[in-house]
Amino acid sequence: MEDYQIVILFLIAIISIVLGFIALLKQKIYLNPKTNAPVEIDVPILGKMKSNYPALVFVFLAFLLLVFIIQKSNDLNEESETRMNSLQDSIKKLQSKIETPKVEWVVTGKLSKENLDIDFDTYSVSVTPSSVKSFPNPNGSYKIIATLDKGVPFEEAIETISFDDKNWSAVISPKRDSALISSMTSTTRIYKSPKIEMFSKILSTTDRHD
Repeated sequence: MEDYQIVILFLIAIISIVLGFIALLKQKIYLNPKTNAPVEIDVPILGKMKSNYPALVFVFLAFLLLVFIIQKSNDLNEESETRMNSLQDSIKKLQSKIETPKVEWVVTGKLSKENLDIDFDTYSVSVTPSSVKSFPNPNGSYKIIATLDKGVPFEEAIETISFDDKNWSAVISPKRDSALISSMTSTTRIYKSPKIEMFSKILSTTDRHD
């Protein structure tokens, strides 16, 4: 049942109730034109009624119609709420499918030996989070390619850049080590060499304590 139909039936029920009460207040008696006797009507459940009772029945039937309309209105409200929830779920699913615009960042740099007896033949570069691609080169230079959400700075998205070898290690924390940036644009960073820590020195110090 459409909304406008419910409104029409509601108005009919209200008008019927009002007219029925008016008839009751006027105490009119409906007569049979042939027998000149009070009209009798047979109402289901209630039985036969005389005198002004037809007006009361008029009110009763209008009241039943009003109850029916209210029930239908509640059903429509529940159906509308169900449809609204379904629509909201569909919107959420659609929003989840719409990807946030991405931006590719390119970060480069070069490690410095700083008079240390090391080489860069076997070192690795690891980035946290690990979804970022990294490319170390034997001469100590490296390249990092990160695809990040548009508007998110590299320093906010990347926690650490770690350089690891069997004899040494180094770490850059983009958020903390901004002083190591030698050049930058909106989507690029070039880093100076971080401090390299030698494992052999740590071992030799431990041996002395022993």
